[in-house]
Amino acid sequence: MKGINLPELKLNTDYPISRQIYTFLRQLITDISIKPGTRLSENVLSKHFNVSRQPVREALFQLKRCGLIEVFPQIGSYVKKISLINLQETCFVRSSIEMNSIMQGLKRHDDSFEIAMENIANTIKIQRELLDNPDIADRDGEFLILDDEFHKHICELSGTSMSWDVVWDIKANLDRIRYLSTRKISKIDNLIDEHQQIYDLIKANKPLEAMGVIHEHLYEITKTSIPICLENAEWFMPEDVAKLQDKAL
Repeated sequence: MKGINLPELKLNTDYPISRQIYTFLRQLITDISIKPGTRLSENVLSKHFNVSRQPVREALFQLKRCGLIEVFPQIGSYVKKISLINLQETCFVRSSIEMNSIMQGLKRHDDSFEIAMENIANTIKIQRELLDNPDIADRDGEFLILDDEFHKHICELSGTSMSWDVVWDIKANLDRIRYLSTRKISKIDNLIDEHQQIYDLIKANKPLEAMGVIHEHLYEITKTSIPICLENAEWFMPEDVAKLQDKAL
């Protein structure tokens, strides 16, 4: 694709094509392979994926809905810069879902709750093994995947299938910040310790304490995103950068 180093995508006809294209493009935008201002052409994308324009149009609509692109009629679709207001909104919705997943899970305390708890414990174990393995080249990238696994299992405590789907769809801009500078967000060992604390509090049937910790855990990025924004100004909305620069003076 002209202007973008776009890899191939092997489409699976057993699943909706538009969702596959959306997921594929979302990953490339969130892992900062595609920069803000990049044009995403329906025609070029449909040729690249060897599909009609309809699934591409649907995929672009989903990218617009989650705040990653802006569509200009008769002009085209362009990757948006990161909005700190969107980040605040994402943290609000995400923390609401995950906090209530904990509360709902402890109320239900059924077999699916126990399975989710086992998955949480196993994910934390794998995270610690990752931390202790000096041979892994991209430890930060691997941890981001495992971090998503942890929070997916937290959502599964609720017993609802929609919880993680909603979180995953809305956290795209948050993920871009994480990929911009994982080392500046938080030390991995600190994050794992917080995961362990959340698990231990749920296990001890202390929902309010667990909800308080996960709320602070999820909102931490609103603080650590500030230096990332100032150091990567070209990735963020100009008004956000100007506001932070004024505060820094």
